[in-house]
Amino acid sequence: MKRISDDTRNSAISLLQSGLSARDIGVRLGVSKSTISRISKGRYTGLTKSKGGRPKLLSQKDESYCVQQVTRKRVPNAVKVAKGIELDLGI
Repeated sequence: MKRISDDTRNSAISLLQSGLSARDIGVRLGVSKSTISRISKGRYTGLTKSKGGRPKLLSQKDESYCVQQVTRKRVPNAVKVAKGIELDLGI
């Protein structure tokens, strides 16, 4: 396996910190995507990893309100809770 220079490694770390993907960094620096991934997983652990997925629409308080509506038998099913939330909160 061919070693990369310290200059390239430092550049990769700074680009990772700026939020670029491993693929984009690899294209910019002329190294493989797996090399960039190895740098991010290996020695440099200060990177924050993206949570991923879709952001939640309901807050924790809204979620517990929905659960209470169903468990306390105020609303017969979750579909009606969803419609009520849509009308009340506009979500």
